[in-house]
Amino acid sequence: MHLEPFEQAIIMLSRRIGASGVIALITAASIILSVLATLVLVVPQFSLEYSQDLILAVSLMIAVAVPLLVAPITVGRVISLLVRLDDAYLTLLKLSTTDPLTGAANRRGFFVEATARIQNLHHTDDILVGMVDLDSFKSLNDNFGHQFGDKVLCAVVRRLQAVLGEDIVGRLGGDEFAFLITGSHVRTKQVTQEIHTHCSDFTLNLEGIDEPILVSSSIGIVPWHREESLDQALAHADKVLYARKHLAPDRRDPRNLRDRDRKDSAKRDRNRQRTKLKRISLRHRSAYSIRRVHRGMA
Repeated sequence: MHLEPFEQAIIMLSRRIGASGVIALITAASIILSVLATLVLVVPQFSLEYSQDLILAVSLMIAVAVPLLVAPITVGRVISLLVRLDDAYLTLLKLSTTDPLTGAANRRGFFVEATARIQNLHHTDDILVGMVDLDSFKSLNDNFGHQFGDKVLCAVVRRLQAVLGEDIVGRLGGDEFAFLITGSHVRTKQVTQEIHTHCSDFTLNLEGIDEPILVSSSIGIVPWHREESLDQALAHADKVLYARKHLAPDRRDPRNLRDRDRKDSAKRDRNRQRTKLKRISLRHRSAYSIRRVHRGMA
C-alpha cells in the first residue's frame, strides 16, 4: 500500500508519541496558526482608525476560522488513512487464512472458522467432520503434469463447495482436504451421501488427450462430538479415510461401510461412557475414604 508523505508522518508520529500525542499536536498546531493569523491580520489594524469592536470581531472570526479549516482537513486525512489501513489489514487477514491455489480456507483458516462456527450452532444441530485425500495424486502429477494436478485440486474444492453450501471446506495441505457438515440430521445425512457421490470418483478432461482422466479419492466422515477438539475429530475422520483407502474400489461405497462406521461411533460412545463411570467411581471412593478417616478420628 502506497502512503503519501503526510500519511507516513502521521504513522511515524503515532509510533513515537501515540494517538493522544498526535491529537494534542494537531490541537496545538491549530492554536498556533490561529494566534499567528490574528497577529498578522489584526495587530496592524490598531494603527488605523478602526473601532475596537470591529477589531475584536475580526479577531474572533480568525480564531474560529483557522481551526475550522485545519481540523476537518487533518481529520479527513487521518480517517482516510485509517480506512486504507483497515482494508489492508482485512486483505492480509484473508491472504493468511486462504489457500491461494484453490480459494478454500488454508489449515489455519479452517481451524479458526470451524471452531467459531461450532460455538454458534444450536445444541440440536448435528456436526460432522470429513476429510478427503486423493488417491495416487503423485502419479497424476508425474503422468500429466503439475498444472493438471492443480486443476484436480481446484476441482475437488469446487465439488465440495457445491455440495456443502454455507459449510466450510479447507485445504489442510497437499492433496488433503477437510470440511464440516452442519444442520439437521436429515441434511447432514443427505450431504454426506452427495459428497461420496460427487467427490469419490470423477473425471477431468486434459487438452491433447481424448479420453477423460479418472480422479478418485478416499473420504472419511465422522460425527464431531462437542466435547472433542477439532484435532481429535479430524483424527477419527482420518482413520476412517485410510480404512477406505486400502479397500478395493468396489468396496468403498459408503453403504458397504455404514455398519463399520456405526460400530466405530458406538465404540467411541462406550469408551466415553466408561471414562465417565470411572471418574464417578473414583469420586465415590474418595468420598468414602474421607468419611472413614473422619469416623476413625472421631
